[in-house]
Amino acid sequence: MSGGFPLLERRFERQQWAISRLMRRDSTFRNVCENYEEAARAAEYWRDAPTRSAERADEYGALVSELEEEIVMRLRRDAGGPAEPVEPSR
Repeated sequence: MSGGFPLLERRFERQQWAISRLMRRDSTFRNVCENYEEAARAAEYWRDAPTRSAERADEYGALVSELEEEIVMRLRRDAGGPAEPVEPSR
């Protein structure tokens, strides 16, 4: 990966090569990854901000989960189908 997606790289550590390859070929996938990075940063911000907002952090956390599902689905499809689940790194 290009290094511009530190939260994505940490979350999908084992899939970095596949993500990088798909980002180069698929602009929609790249947009999903950019959205993931922005939402993950926002979730961290609202969890850690001096004016913490659990509600807002939860909203961004839900968006992060949805984007993770989208990333996993697209990685599976690019790999040739759902034969082997692609799980994010924890």
